[in-house]
Parts: sequence; structure tokens; C-alpha cells
Amino acid sequence: MFLLFNSYFDFFFMCGYAPNVRVCLPKGDGISNVDDLLGNWLLRGAVWLVALLGCFGNLMVIFARCFVSEDNKVHSFFIMNLAVANFLMGLYLLIIGLHDVMFRGEYIFKDLDWRSGWVCKMCGLLSLLSSEMSVLTLTVITSDRFISIVHPFKFRQRHLAHAVILMVGFWLAAMLIAILPVLYRSYFGEFFYGGNGVCLPLQFDRPFDHGWEFTLVVFVLFNLFAFLFILYAYAQMFATVRKSSLAMRSTKESQDWNLLKRFSIIVATDFICWMPIILVKIASYSGIAIPQSVHAWFAIFVLPVNSALNPILYTITTQFFRQRFLRPIRRLCGRWKQGKTYQSGSYDDSITGIACLPSTKRGTAVAHSRLVGPPFPPQTAFGTGGRYELPRRTRGRGSTQQQSEPGRIQRRRRTAD
Repeated sequence: MFLLFNSYFDFFFMCGYAPNVRVCLPKGDGISNVDDLLGNWLLRGAVWLVALLGCFGNLMVIFARCFVSEDNKVHSFFIMNLAVANFLMGLYLLIIGLHDVMFRGEYIFKDLDWRSGWVCKMCGLLSLLSSEMSVLTLTVITSDRFISIVHPFKFRQRHLAHAVILMVGFWLAAMLIAILPVLYRSYFGEFFYGGNGVCLPLQFDRPFDHGWEFTLVVFVLFNLFAFLFILYAYAQMFATVRKSSLAMRSTKESQDWNLLKRFSIIVATDFICWMPIILVKIASYSGIAIPQSVHAWFAIFVLPVNSALNPILYTITTQFFRQRFLRPIRRLCGRWKQGKTYQSGSYDDSITGIACLPSTKRGTAVAHSRLVGPPFPPQTAFGTGGRYELPRRTRGRGSTQQQSEPGRIQRRRRTAD
């Protein structure tokens, strides 16, 4: 009987069909190995960290934008759409992490079924939909800021209905792009999404495989043109804002400046995430050999970074979030102090902007929003536990209090007599 000691295959999952071979190579493809879907312990830990940050962070943004009203509803609607797109990337990583746990210790026997199954196709669809919708939404947000800052008087006021129609069209277009590889298998093949264990269709190691023209247009040309436009738009916005004097800027211009700085950081993170993909794709088309292990690092550390950081950048660290979500905490902590302040007779018009005195039996308070200071001294207005008292009449020649008209008439009569 002939016994085979060593065997080498093109794909490591084929070793599962040769269980009696002592040495079977390769042991993995850089992403997965014979035991685990994610063969590196760093990948196994990072996939859960990034997935949880992406899911919970973006869910918090979605709930915040839904239940807390904001003056700029169009801008808030765009941010909510970006959070939904980023949430899909976190959901994709969560599914990958769960199946890594499910296949732990026996992945070689599950590899082919996993990569050809509908769950892997759904994961690839989610990753492509999330990435492309994120690019589209950032382009829309940049265009909105560009128009409001560079050309504030050339366009009409934005309407939420127009923004809804625009984003619905973009979602339909992104879904169509993501579902095409599932529908047209004759062009894309059976393993367009299942070319690796993380179901990411970047095709770094197989640049001219089935559907390579599709990946060239989507991952290189479209994203490159989108980011070139974003870069140009932000350069124009910076130039426009810098022309106006810092001391003469209006409140709206100041808000635009703060928003511009925050979104510049967001765009910088997206450049860091997407420019490496564009450069590696161009290198692979140029004939440079790219190892397959690069897919896993891009799927976990490069693509989802903006999905995890964007909630922190554009919502959690903003003044809107701090005011609307920390306000109940401040109210609870300051309720006792505020009550004590009113009882002690202090007056502060800077909190509400309205000078308001409660009405009582002995006098009526007057409320006016443009008063610079309190209408009466604190000791007379609030000296009795918040109750308003009219100032008492003082007697004596040195008193500054005016006497009534009847009193002066009686004094004149006595003098005349």
C-alpha cells in the first residue's frame, strides 16, 4: 500500500480531503488556518473591539438624532444616514466574529461551505454597501457644507423633503451595486464575495479574477473621484472662511467654521481608510504580488476604522450632544443648588435671558427679555425668600425716598397757616 507523507495544494482547505497525509501544506492563507477562521489572535480580538464600537456608537448616534430635535434638520438627517451606513460595517464584523467562534478548532471542514453559503454573501454585501454608502453620504455632506459656506446666496434654502429623496436614491443605487455580484453569477463567478474567509471582495491577490472591472470602477475610480472632490471642496471652504476676519464673523460663520474643522477630521480619517485600498489595488493591477493575508487586516483595521471613529468625531464630542444629553444630569446635580440660590436672594439673568419676578399679593412682577440688570435691588426684590415687596417709605430730612403728593400739600397748608 502506498502511503503519502507530504502533500502540497493550492488551497489549504483541500487538506481536509487528505486526512491521512502527515504533512499537508499550506496550513493557511494568511487570513484563516486549518483551525480558525481568523488565524491570528490579534485579528480575533480586534474584530470584536471594532465591531462593538461600530455597532453601539452608531446606534447611539441614530437614537440621538431621532429623539432629540435639532435646528438644522437637513444636516442631522445626513448624519443619521452616515451612522446607519457605519452601523452596517459593525454588523458585518460582528457576524464574522460570531462565525469565527462557531468554527473554532474545525474551520478546515467548514471553509468551503462557509465561503459558498448565503451568510458569507450577505457579509460581503453588507461591507460593500456600508463602504460605498459612507462615501456617498460624505460627498453629500461635503457638498451641503460647500454650498452653504462658499455660495450662501446663490441657492435657495434647503428642504428636508429634497434631502430624503436624494438619500433614498443613493441607498437604492448602493444596494444595486452591492447586490449585482449575487444576481449575475455568470460574470462575477461563485466566489466573488467568498474569495476569502472574511468575505471581502477586494481581490488583492487575484487582481484579474472574475469581476475585476467591477472592483476597478467601484474601489478605485469612484472612490478616488469622490475623495478628490471632497479634498477640493474643503480646500475652497477653508479659503473662504479664512478671508473673513475672525472678529467680524457672524454667529452663522462661526458655526460654519467649527463644523468645518470637525468634518475635516472626519474626512481625514476616511482618507486614511480608503487611500491605502486605492494604492494597493493600483499596485496589484501593476503586477505587484499582494499576499492574501492583507485582506484580513484591511477588513478589520482599515475599512471599519471610520465606522468606529465617526460617532465620536461628529456626535459625542459636539456641543449639541453635550447640551442635549448632559443637561438632565446637570439639572439633577444643580437642582438643590439652584433652589438655594433663589432663596438666598441672588439674581442671575444670564441663564435664561429673561428677568422675571413672581407676582405676589403686595406687588406684581414684570418680565422683560431685554433688561440688562434686575429691576430692583436684590435685597428688596428677593430678600424675603423670593417674595416681592414694594420698598418701604422712609422718614427723615436726609432720606432720598420721595414723599407722596398729598403729604406735600398738607405740609404747604400748615406752613401757610
